[in-house]
Amino acid sequence: MLGMPEFHCKITSDLIYCLSTLVMVGITIISCGNSFVETFAHQEYKFGNITITAGWEVEPPLVNQFNSVEVEISRNEAGGTTIPVRNAFSELDASIKSGGLTKTLDFQPQEESAGLYRSQILPTQVGSFSLLLIGNINNQSIDSELQLEDVEDTAKYAFPSGQVQEDSIVTTNTSSVMGQQGQGTSVQGVASQLQLEQLSPLISEITEQINLTDTKATRAEMASRDTTEALQELINAVNRAFVFVMISVGIGVGGIIIGAYALSRKGERPADFGGK
Repeated sequence: MLGMPEFHCKITSDLIYCLSTLVMVGITIISCGNSFVETFAHQEYKFGNITITAGWEVEPPLVNQFNSVEVEISRNEAGGTTIPVRNAFSELDASIKSGGLTKTLDFQPQEESAGLYRSQILPTQVGSFSLLLIGNINNQSIDSELQLEDVEDTAKYAFPSGQVQEDSIVTTNTSSVMGQQGQGTSVQGVASQLQLEQLSPLISEITEQINLTDTKATRAEMASRDTTEALQELINAVNRAFVFVMISVGIGVGGIIIGAYALSRKGERPADFGGK
């Protein structure tokens, strides 16, 4: 019986040690979790009864990697009820800003969740990006610049660093392209195809301009040929008219000569008869 207090004390100290360890582990996890949320979580903004949560679809966003700006819009009702806002961009203009440059965004509603919108974009430089919203949602006026997470260089995550190129990280869109091309398609090939798809509209426009120029040149050549033919016909008509005039003049002159000769012969005949 004398050993019971000692045994009890040992159990108590072990239990305290375990609890202390669990508390420390919990604090560490919470700290890491908060740090992760601060680094990658979307930012929430409130405008009256409208709440807008904005960020990148794929985080962290990487330079030269396809991504989408993601926006979730909801309306706060009485009693704490939150209702997703449909057709939120009917009277709201959106654009993305980097430095002094801006680009209009075309947000599309997502079937996976009501009130969720995405607009695809390819960030081509590292640094800060922001979302500009101007207009109104459900009669709530909005004119604000929402900060997005900074775009990072792929070198930060590259491994091995000497073998991975800029376009070596596959995002959601490149994955879908790889699925269409087959498992044997390389990441670099996928990136090249995506770049080609981006250049296709420009190539088409240039081709259309060239075709338009060729059409105009063809029309000009045809007009020049028609003008030359018309001029030649005019010259031929003038030549024919000249010949006709010359023939008419010749006939007229001949008639005059014949008439004069006839008159002279008529004057000579009475003398001849008188002499007989």
